[in-house]
Amino acid sequence: MRMIRYLLVAFALAVAPAPFLRAQADGAILIRGATIHTAAGAPLVSGSILLRGGKIVAIGANLAVPTGARIIDGTGKVVTPGMIDNHSHIGAKSTDLND
Repeated sequence: MRMIRYLLVAFALAVAPAPFLRAQADGAILIRGATIHTAAGAPLVSGSILLRGGKIVAIGANLAVPTGARIIDGTGKVVTPGMIDNHSHIGAKSTDLND
């Protein structure tokens, strides 16, 4: 049940904000308090992700909140790259499409 909840949260964070990000291209969004898996080492517990114009511009533990930014409370949530699978070999080589 816990895994299903994590998957739903990851999906919601990846898909639901998309129209909002396009509508607020110049605005900033800060997701804070989440456990963030960056696929570049250990997870960042209680971390923040700053987005501008629909793109990630910063990830860290104590990011400053830009003036006028929309703040999303990620406390108790998990954010992973690639929505669910943060380790995949799909497309690494043209002959390695076996996943």
